Amino acid sequence: MTNRGGVHRRAVAGLGGRILAGGRPTSLAAGALVCGLLAAAAYLRFSRLGFALMEGDQSIILGIALRFVRGGPLPLTGMKSSAGVMMPPLAEYLLAVPLFLRQEVMAAVVFNALLAFLAVAVCLWFTARLAGLRAGLIAALLFAVSPWAVHYSRFLWNPNLMPLFSTLLLGSLLLYFAAPRRRPLLLTLSLLWLAAAIQLHPAALVLIVTVGLIALVLVRALSFRHLVLGTGLFVLLLAPYLWYIRITGLTELRAMLSALGGQSAYLNAAAFLHMRDLITGHGLLESAMAWRGAVWPWYFLERIEGWLFIGCAAYAALYLVLGGWRGLVRREPAPLSAAFAILLLWIAVPGLLYLRHTVYLQNYYFAYIYPAPYVLIGLVVDHALKGLASLLRPRLLPWRRGAVAAAHLLLVGPILAIGLWQFHIAEVRMDLQEAGVLHQRQAQEIDQLSRALRQITAAHPGCGAVVISGGHAAETSPFGLLGDLSGADVRFVQDGRGLIVPEGCAIYLDTTPGAWLQSWLTGLTELPGEQVRSGSERWRFFLKGAGPSGCCDGGSGPVGEWANGLQLFERQLSGDVARSGAIELVLTWRASAAPGPQTYHFFNHLVHLPDGRLISQEDGPGVHTPHLREGDRFITRFLIPVPADAPAGHYEIRVGLYSLQSLERVPLTAGGDALPVATLELPAQG
Repeated sequence: MTNRGGVHRRAVAGLGGRILAGGRPTSLAAGALVCGLLAAAAYLRFSRLGFALMEGDQSIILGIALRFVRGGPLPLTGMKSSAGVMMPPLAEYLLAVPLFLRQEVMAAVVFNALLAFLAVAVCLWFTARLAGLRAGLIAALLFAVSPWAVHYSRFLWNPNLMPLFSTLLLGSLLLYFAAPRRRPLLLTLSLLWLAAAIQLHPAALVLIVTVGLIALVLVRALSFRHLVLGTGLFVLLLAPYLWYIRITGLTELRAMLSALGGQSAYLNAAAFLHMRDLITGHGLLESAMAWRGAVWPWYFLERIEGWLFIGCAAYAALYLVLGGWRGLVRREPAPLSAAFAILLLWIAVPGLLYLRHTVYLQNYYFAYIYPAPYVLIGLVVDHALKGLASLLRPRLLPWRRGAVAAAHLLLVGPILAIGLWQFHIAEVRMDLQEAGVLHQRQAQEIDQLSRALRQITAAHPGCGAVVISGGHAAETSPFGLLGDLSGADVRFVQDGRGLIVPEGCAIYLDTTPGAWLQSWLTGLTELPGEQVRSGSERWRFFLKGAGPSGCCDGGSGPVGEWANGLQLFERQLSGDVARSGAIELVLTWRASAAPGPQTYHFFNHLVHLPDGRLISQEDGPGVHTPHLREGDRFITRFLIPVPADAPAGHYEIRVGLYSLQSLERVPLTAGGDALPVATLELPAQG
């Protein structure tokens, strides 16, 4: 590719030269500005990262990555999306990098923050190369302090990894199509970054359409050889997921298309509103009123940033309409025209494609718009200031300096105020988290629990662990990562729903404030030196020795036995046996044999005896049956609602199990598949 000298001069006139090339007097000041901005971006992303949110999704992502790091098979998929589609595994591959070095949550959290920081640095670099340091500093400043960008940079999640790759993709396209010197390799790399971005959230698939439209608009500037090479990299990066789709018989692809098609559709401008929120930070302070009340009340700056973006978008669109579009049809596009077209398409296409949508949209679905809005603001403000300076140069000389200074104050002043206020917003949040005012389950607490569990199980060899939490399995518990992190044998039960009591010794970790199991836990040996505090909560460890536990130790024979080895021993009925009430059914079981890896759910039916009609039921896991081992005793607790219009008469409660995969009931060894466990009477309404 030749060096387009004439085009280079036009680019300098249109987009401006870099400030750093302006000579020695500006180098020190420019370097100080760059270092200061990057230091601010690093502070907001790395400071006090121990407060990073740690919930179920984070546990699932890290669990997959940890199992791979510890010698497991290469994952072909990641976690399941909210649309019910298995996601590609790139997030897990990325997080495996820090976990190879240190198998702790904080290692992955810091890595996530590092990628977010690199996104700001890349934004500054390519915008400065494109339009000069002033444009780069404006774009990077707004990106560095953007409230939602900072928020998502401080905890793990699939979409939180996206901004680095959307930044690399946008920068590659801008530098290929709009920079004075075209580097065809950037076109190849842009398809690699595209393949990465779309793997981090299904909503990012819209980028394929965006990039396709950009290529169509600037088709004469394409290097088809490098486009083919980039397509090869695109397929290569997606290869594990494509192989998964192939071996599953395209069921995942059909599920994806079904999710996109949906049963009902919304038609609204929610996508544009979510993008507005991502740009301005709108809605974040409202997530915690204590936070909103603690920041400077400069809320008008949020509206100013929104109008600044709209004004810059209108400026760019007007520039193209009034003749700039002609620069798009050349083999060597006019740099400013190409830059404006790319940025406008980047922002407009997602909003237009999601005018009709079949899922409830969230703002993180559009995290890939970063940093395009800020780059657009940087380019337009820089172009306007240079145009004004050029306009005033031959005339009004005595007032030129004052007019240029006023223009800087008008355009750059609000940007600096926005930057200061948004930096303050993030700083206040960290202060409130440190003070315990804003508390959530934190990454540092999970690491503390993991270390404590590792020490306890080492001190009590042969004892497995049972975690009492809000989920019955690793996939549903916010503490689901503990087994992978600690290397211990960990099982999970949901507080208020179930309990597993092994024959041998066991370590119990109680993470809930619920009272259902407290009386039983107090009969065990508490290990107070190992408890972990989480805000006002205490997560406590208990030791159950081998032998009788004071729970589930009834000596009578089973009242029912199922073909998968589960035996029912005791039943207890309580609660409000009245219309609009709920019947509490607590059942005590034993696993005479391990039921195997298949997941079973328990059904609990309220049947009207005169006609055998099913009136009400509650089904659920009770306990995660793949956790069960031979000799385990366990409890299930269900609440069967009594309908307000339930007829009077005698009722029977029948229980049983069915396979969650096939929905086939498990037969009783004595015949049938539902065991009557209680009868009751509902009087006529008086």
